[in-house]
Amino acid sequence: DDPDHQLAELLSEGSGLTFIGEPGSGKTRLAALVAATVATWGIWPKFLSAGTIRSAAFSDWPAAAKIIKEHTKPRLLILDDLGKGAPSAQGDEIAFQILDARTMAQRSTIITTQYVPEQLTARFLDEHTAKGILRRIGTDFNSTIILPPNKQP
Repeated sequence: DDPDHQLAELLSEGSGLTFIGEPGSGKTRLAALVAATVATWGIWPKFLSAGTIRSAAFSDWPAAAKIIKEHTKPRLLILDDLGKGAPSAQGDEIAFQILDARTMAQRSTIITTQYVPEQLTARFLDEHTAKGILRRIGTDFNSTIILPPNKQP
């Protein structure tokens, strides 16, 4: 089957992808290539990094609410490096709110992370929030691709 057709079908259903791999394995590059492909179809993806979520977590709630609103609307969001950095309750809540709203609106999300689900759970402070995030990026909504380790010296 044609990979572009498979990708289009996946995104039309509001599903997404999760790329898991070590640093340097090409997760972000692969997500950017998918973004470039869907842009040729007139779908303009929005990027959000874990660093931006962490920064918003140290802002006031109106600034965090703005980040949530901005990243809920696009048809495709690329959430880069989920779980990276020091966890914070507000950062975890921002990530959950974005993923929850996107799931409910059936908007596609591509997630990159260096953590398999068991490791990702430990990256969040609150166990319930962690489970909620994992449910929203799990196999019901996303396909997971584990990238091989980077073999460069």
